Amino acid sequence: MPRAQLLINPGAFQAGSQEIEDEIRRQLNAAGYQLDIVQIADSGNGAALARAAVRAGYDLVIAGGGDGTIQQVAAGMIHSKVPLAVLPLGTMNNIARSLCIPLDIKEALTVIASGQQRRIDMGIANGTPFVEVVNVGAEAAFSPVGEAARHHGFGSALRGMVEGLRLLLRLQRHGLTMEIDGKRHHVHAWEITICNAPLYGLHFAAAPDARLDDGKLDVVISRHTQRWRYLLNYWALMEGRRVQDVDVQRYTARQVRIYGRDRVPVAVAGYTAGRTPVFVTVAPGALTVVAPPATPGQPVCAEPPIAAILHSLA
Repeated sequence: MPRAQLLINPGAFQAGSQEIEDEIRRQLNAAGYQLDIVQIADSGNGAALARAAVRAGYDLVIAGGGDGTIQQVAAGMIHSKVPLAVLPLGTMNNIARSLCIPLDIKEALTVIASGQQRRIDMGIANGTPFVEVVNVGAEAAFSPVGEAARHHGFGSALRGMVEGLRLLLRLQRHGLTMEIDGKRHHVHAWEITICNAPLYGLHFAAAPDARLDDGKLDVVISRHTQRWRYLLNYWALMEGRRVQDVDVQRYTARQVRIYGRDRVPVAVAGYTAGRTPVFVTVAPGALTVVAPPATPGQPVCAEPPIAAILHSLA
């Protein structure tokens, strides 16, 4: 009998229910799996647990939680032959959405039980694997604010919003050198976003055409000369609107190096990761996932970031 290990975050939005655990066991046992459940600690040991599960010979590893949990487990399984299944139990569930995995738990379990597999890319930033995004500049500075809005309750979210307004007043452009697939560019930018997936954070879609299986990263550079123009563009992103902006440059690349005299904040998969320099590359097909086949051209649907923030405060 094949063995599956579920690595679950007990603090996830939908986790912690005995009813949910019973349903998981029922469906996976019916699919022929012997299931073991291991809880991920608050210290973020998902990658280590995933590596241990692979070494122990499990046939399937399931990440149960939100994007942070799935990111941890995926990082521990990069270049592994063992498939990763996603059970979306979080608040935003961007990775599940990007993989066309249903957000309904029973339907997601049906996908897992089907065993249908595909290979997706992972990014690597200064040695750290990621599924979604690397932010350099303004959004990296906002990362702690986004985490507060998503995970730490109404009071923390309000404090985070106040801090976010303060950050907006202190925003500045940075002079940076970028090497995009070896070609050098000198830019003055508020933000550089490097996407492996079409969604990240609070359902941001800076690169809505990004694909997880094209062997490329989508690079978005916000080069607005005036602060108010950058903020207008960012507000359109918050509202989920796709606008044409001549001050936003877009590239696809297999590797990106960013450096310069300014030491600019960097965030990887929504978590603070120091400052530039940063070297980002794509690892094509580095992760096997249990998911429906990709449908080229099909948009990934999610409520816009401003609605996600209001929903988290409700």
